[in-house]
Amino acid sequence: MPVELSECAAEQVPTADPGQRHSGCDRTHRAAVRGGRSTALAPELMIVARYTYTEQHAIEASRQLMRSITPWVAFGPHIGLLMIAAMAYGWVVKGSAPWEGVNPLLVGPLLCLVPWLSRRQVRRVFRGSPEAGLEHVWRIDDTSLTFESKGSTARFEWSKLVRVKETKKGFLLFPQPRLAYWIPCSAFSSPSEIDVFRDYIRRSPISKKG
Repeated sequence: MPVELSECAAEQVPTADPGQRHSGCDRTHRAAVRGGRSTALAPELMIVARYTYTEQHAIEASRQLMRSITPWVAFGPHIGLLMIAAMAYGWVVKGSAPWEGVNPLLVGPLLCLVPWLSRRQVRRVFRGSPEAGLEHVWRIDDTSLTFESKGSTARFEWSKLVRVKETKKGFLLFPQPRLAYWIPCSAFSSPSEIDVFRDYIRRSPISKKG
C-alpha cells in the first residue's frame, strides 16, 4: 500500500563487502532475522520481500516519508521548545514578547505536537484501511518490481520510479514525488538479498538514489 504525505536519510549504499561498516538497514535485519546462513544471490535472480502490514509499519513509513519530503518536521519539537524558551526569556528579562505578530504560546506547542498529531492521523487511517493486517509481497528483479496484496497487484519498471531512499529501517520507493511504497528491511529473508536490492537500485535509471 503506497503512503502519501497527506496521511500523516540515509545515504545510498552500494553492494557491501565484508570490510565495510554495516548500514542501519543491515543492523535492523540482523535483529529481525537470526540464525540463518546468508547465501550470495546472483543479481539476475528475483528476490521476494514479504511482511504483514501492521500499524507500526504504517507509522514508520509515514514518518520516513514526511522526513524525506519536509525535513524540517523532524526538528519541529526542538523549534517549538526554543520558541517557548525565547518567549519566556523575553517576558522575564525584557518585559515584552520577542516577536511581533507571532504567538509562541500557540505556535510553539503546535510544533512540539507535530509527531504526536502525525501518528494519531496515521493510526486513524490505518484502522480504516482494507490493507491493515494483510501480507504485502514484493517480487523484484533487475527489470521490474511487482507489489502484491489481497485483491491488488501493481507492477512497474525501475524507470517508472522517480526516487528510492534507504533509511535505517527500510526503503521508500517513489513512483511520484509525494507518494511512496514502503519495504521494511525485515521483509527480506537475508542480508544478501538486501545487498542485491541495493545493486538493482544502483544499476537502475532512477535519477535520485538516497
